Amino acid sequence: MRQALRQVVPIWSRLDRRFRMVIICLAGAAVLTWLSSPLYVLGIMVIAAAAVLVYRVSARFRWRGLVASGVVVLAVVGLGRVFEGVANPAPHLPGQPHPIMLSLPPSEEQVQALVTADPGSPDTWMAAGFYLPRLGPTDPGVVAFERVLLMDPTRSRAALELAATFVSFGSSPVDQALATYYTAVAGYPAPDLSRQP
Repeated sequence: MRQALRQVVPIWSRLDRRFRMVIICLAGAAVLTWLSSPLYVLGIMVIAAAAVLVYRVSARFRWRGLVASGVVVLAVVGLGRVFEGVANPAPHLPGQPHPIMLSLPPSEEQVQALVTADPGSPDTWMAAGFYLPRLGPTDPGVVAFERVLLMDPTRSRAALELAATFVSFGSSPVDQALATYYTAVAGYPAPDLSRQP
């Protein structure tokens, strides 16, 4: 290490003072780019001022350029250690995790509250039809889709949902007739229910 230092010191001392300052500035700029922190830039300015002061104070000393450069390099490295976490901070993990919001379907009470809040809107009844049970012809979901069609007969989606619901109920003549009716209301040809198992 000492031998390498003995070889570097004469080379450094033979360099022109301006060239040495260019090297120091380039090294500082590289470190600044690496860290990219405003506080670090301020620290580099203070270090540069301190290096100039050391250079001026040590006017009689033969190696004053090397001393000033060494002060700059050591200060830049030390400042880099201080600001290492500021420029590239570690990800912040909260102490308490946020509650996970699941996209669950609304409860029957929530759908009833929605319908109560806006009973004259076909969109409200359409949403209610999707979430309320449709296991029988008089279930709330079936009634909701029928209300949509009463309010706005052009809502083909409600008619198709009713047709699919009545097809799923079974193969009774009444269910088949209602499925055919709602398919026609939606504007589609009647399904061939005779081939259904």
